[in-house]
Amino acid sequence: MKPHLQQARHDVFTAADGGLTGKSDVEAGASAKSEGLMLFTLDLEFADLNLVILE
Repeated sequence: MKPHLQQARHDVFTAADGGLTGKSDVEAGASAKSEGLMLFTLDLEFADLNLVILE
């Protein structure tokens, strides 16, 4: 997915780019929120983002 988004001239950062590999879903969501970024995941078991958004 990353190459396709970059080809469309989007800035793309992965969990690895942000030092988030191995972090919890809530930590990853909170990081994206604090940076004003959109979060894409293929993880069907990703945490309920309401836990991040409502905090």
